[in-house]
Amino acid sequence: MRYLDALSLRKNFRRELEAAADERAVVITVWDKPVAVWLSPGMWAIGRERVPVDDSFVGEIGSVEARPKLTELHEAAGRGQHAQITKHRKVRAVMAPYDWGVRAFPELDLAAPPTWPPTPESQEPPCALVLYRKRSTQDELVDLFAEAEDPVLEGDRRLSAGRAGITADRRSRLRAVAYVVDGKVERVRAVTPGEEWIPVPGQDRSRFAPLSAPLSAQEIDELAPGLGLYPGDEHATPGKTWREYVPLNG
Repeated sequence: MRYLDALSLRKNFRRELEAAADERAVVITVWDKPVAVWLSPGMWAIGRERVPVDDSFVGEIGSVEARPKLTELHEAAGRGQHAQITKHRKVRAVMAPYDWGVRAFPELDLAAPPTWPPTPESQEPPCALVLYRKRSTQDELVDLFAEAEDPVLEGDRRLSAGRAGITADRRSRLRAVAYVVDGKVERVRAVTPGEEWIPVPGQDRSRFAPLSAPLSAQEIDELAPGLGLYPGDEHATPGKTWREYVPLNG
């Protein structure tokens, strides 16, 4: 069984798409954690006979469109979605949920995911994100979104750039974001539950976060208990870190 990290899949997408028919099954990983299985159409059909998949959980996407959306596809696989990848209108490969693959192909002896089946004890706690910025970076973001109704909010919504994305698991647990500019907390915003994280155009891993207006001290205590950061607080940047995650108290 071959394991392939998601970044390598993106870099070598054309080759991996063609190889899918020959290899039958490849495990896709993110930070060494299995997130999906990359299957030949025939292998997927066999698995679907063993563990039925409702049509509502099956989608189709062209290979040209799929490559820049691989992060979305393997995150969707984590929610039970199966993506058929087509080229010239023919299905060439299928990205399927890893836990489904564990059940459908016992002969592959795939390791069960650490949280499969999930239990309350295995789930990570909610958290807050602390972003450390220089004043020049903050000003650049405001200038970038100068035409927006609220340039500061739009700059704040961009929590990451390039490859430094926030995983789907962490997004689901994120409750608040604190912005520390030149060593001082400027504001804290809540992450709006149930709203979409919108992809940043041209950046596969980055998202615009759904955020609230700046919180008052009382609201911070209510929505992010345990964060302990309030506007005006002095808070030094820990080394060269530009962001850190703080576990919250429930």
